[in-house]
Amino acid sequence: MSYMISVDVGGTFTDCVVAEEGRLTFGKSLSTPPDFEKGIMDSVALAAEQMGKSFNEVMGNTMLFFHGGTIATNIMAAHKGSKVGLITTKGHEDTMLFMRIKGRYIGKGEEYIKHMNASNKPEQIVAKPMIKGVMERIDYKGEVIIPLDAEGVRSAAKELVDAGAESIAVGFLWSVKNGTHEQHAKKIIGEMYPDIHVSLSCELAPKVGEYERISTAVINGYVGPETESYLSKLAQELADNGLKTEPLIMQAHGGCLPLESARKQPVSMIGSGPVGGVIGSQYMGEVLGYKNVITTDVGGTTFDVGMIYEGRVDYAADPSVEQYSLKMPCVDITSIGAGGGSIAWIDPFTNLLKVGPNSAGAKPGPVCYGRGGEEPTLCDADCILGYLNPDFFLGGKMKLDKDAANRAFEKKIAGPLGMSVIEAAIGVAEISNNQMADLVRNITVGRGHDPRSCVLFAFGGNGPVHATEYGREAKAIVVPFSASVHSAFGIMSTDVVHAYEEAKPMPAPAPLDIIKSVFAELEKKVIEDLRKEGFKDDDIELKRHLEMRYNRQVYEVRTPVPSGDLTEEIMEKVYDEFEILYEQLYGKGSAFSEAGKMIVNFGLYGCGRINKPALYAMEMGTEDPSSAHNGTRKAYFRDRNVAMIGDWERWFVDVDLFYFSELKPGNIVRGPAIIETPITTIVISSDEQGLVDGYKNVVITKKEG
Repeated sequence: MSYMISVDVGGTFTDCVVAEEGRLTFGKSLSTPPDFEKGIMDSVALAAEQMGKSFNEVMGNTMLFFHGGTIATNIMAAHKGSKVGLITTKGHEDTMLFMRIKGRYIGKGEEYIKHMNASNKPEQIVAKPMIKGVMERIDYKGEVIIPLDAEGVRSAAKELVDAGAESIAVGFLWSVKNGTHEQHAKKIIGEMYPDIHVSLSCELAPKVGEYERISTAVINGYVGPETESYLSKLAQELADNGLKTEPLIMQAHGGCLPLESARKQPVSMIGSGPVGGVIGSQYMGEVLGYKNVITTDVGGTTFDVGMIYEGRVDYAADPSVEQYSLKMPCVDITSIGAGGGSIAWIDPFTNLLKVGPNSAGAKPGPVCYGRGGEEPTLCDADCILGYLNPDFFLGGKMKLDKDAANRAFEKKIAGPLGMSVIEAAIGVAEISNNQMADLVRNITVGRGHDPRSCVLFAFGGNGPVHATEYGREAKAIVVPFSASVHSAFGIMSTDVVHAYEEAKPMPAPAPLDIIKSVFAELEKKVIEDLRKEGFKDDDIELKRHLEMRYNRQVYEVRTPVPSGDLTEEIMEKVYDEFEILYEQLYGKGSAFSEAGKMIVNFGLYGCGRINKPALYAMEMGTEDPSSAHNGTRKAYFRDRNVAMIGDWERWFVDVDLFYFSELKPGNIVRGPAIIETPITTIVISSDEQGLVDGYKNVVITKKEG
């Protein structure tokens, strides 16, 4: 017997999926910062226990081990990265400090654009004294104008290391056209300090845009040493526990890489955990026949939203992390601090109730966890409102302390605001639900997509609890059978992917021979990489794209280029496709052919195909779910047609409870109802019903009749 294991390490929980011959087994345990590898072993052990196998037996017979998580993201969010130094072209030392004006608001929402006087630049990750300029210059054609000053590099490296640098980033002007100066600098630094982490902008972000390239290299240097240390500890821990294969590490672009390849570019692990949820939704959407999918992941710390349109994953036009730009391919995911662990608080200036963005995390966690938490959270509100079963959290492995949650709300929220605990908990839930609904609208309506033409996938431990509130505008809500571990499931659904890009700006239509030669060179590199990793040519798939824009515009639109031999006719269709995609993004009639088109970047994804976890549909049976009925519990379900004024207790009703494990395909659960699983809770509102489909997903729609 051989297994595939996939883990997703979050800020609060570590999720695990084990696949064996078509059967999937889930494990979920609390994350264990700073030693996250312990939480990984705990979640695998729980899955093995459910399989009736020993931990060593499962690990020793695992042929593929996938890993994704928020390690690199958390380093940025906590501002606890390594001390990084930057070596750049003399005269351009302030590039990182000047940034662009968008550095004040990127990734933070429209309100920051509207109120620039209330915005700020991000916290510096490289201080001005840690930036050194050296003489060198390459022009926009890639020709050397001023040779690299090798002694200047040596002097700069020594000054940075003497000042405490644990990592050095190198970013020179126009290295995107000729990276020899950066590579020479890396060699010099390596000879002087063999153990120091060095990041090159030409390797990490080979695209036009001086600030964005240097920012990417600096971020890589900031998260690199700790991420590499973590990956090394993880590899050793897995090997010590019997794993005989090299782990595969999830990347922000939606594929995975062998651990040794991933170590070279830790910046590409930023956001990789949530990306797994998008890729898993794309794979499951293909199986279920859904082309337009809104992906929503409510974890313990954040609410993450992505979009799949016409079966294609959206990629970020201007990716960022903590207000710093990234110049690398990233699946487009927008996040806000609205997870189960988001802390409720009172604004001292306005005396208004707020929720998030700070989170209680795994340690200490929400108050109801009984692990020392003192700040009331959304999870505590869910417990007070009756959605969570205190005796069946994590399948009964963890008891929730509802009384402690009540006391925390009384002390921190209800008392100071002069309201009841119930009213305070309702307020926290309503605020969170509205924050989530607003983000869903921004990702759909704000980008020209009609949510009524989309299904909404709700996953993460808290997604199914709140989806019927934030997802009401979608034509249906799908709670995947893998909901609470869906990102781990998605990571297992990926391929090994090497992403290569080359900046070569030119007007479109461009000479066909140039287009073919650029793609041929990229294909040669990626095929060589995949062959080294053991993939046969039959298992290699190449996906090409161009990043195009209209002349004098700033943002590019990723446009697919068909595989096979290219002709003028095929390229004409590509240029037409650019205009279609442009209008999908920016609205009908926004295309402006008269401005002229421009190719900015060439891109190629080389995919080493891996067998996906098989999904098998079961035969649909009766609508009657009574065999899964498990009594009733009072919970808060209000009538949306009635104003919420006073007498909050009247909205606590006896709600039917169902065991998910006992539900069968074809069963229909009519709201108000709660479906309990060992690793999540599905709440179905009074005016909705949930159909259990052949794969045991719960599809929630308006009640019939």
